Amino acid sequence: MLCLVTVVAGVAAEADADAPLRDALAAALEANERLARVAEELRAENAGLREELARRDAELERVTAELAVLQRLVSGRSSERARRR
Repeated sequence: MLCLVTVVAGVAAEADADAPLRDALAAALEANERLARVAEELRAENAGLREELARRDAELERVTAELAVLQRLVSGRSSERARRR
């Protein structure tokens, strides 16, 4: 019976010794899950920002083209006036 108590006590002591490791592992797993969620949120935000950037790039291209037309209209008139004189 004493042998059985010693074995059980040894298992209990061993289990207690592993408790900090289990706690550290549980904390690491929880942190990993939080980081995975944050990473997913950041990926979604990044995709949205890329879409917005593409829209702005397209708008900038459109406005630049319109500006070029207006500049040709303005400078074209000035050039014609200067040539006529």
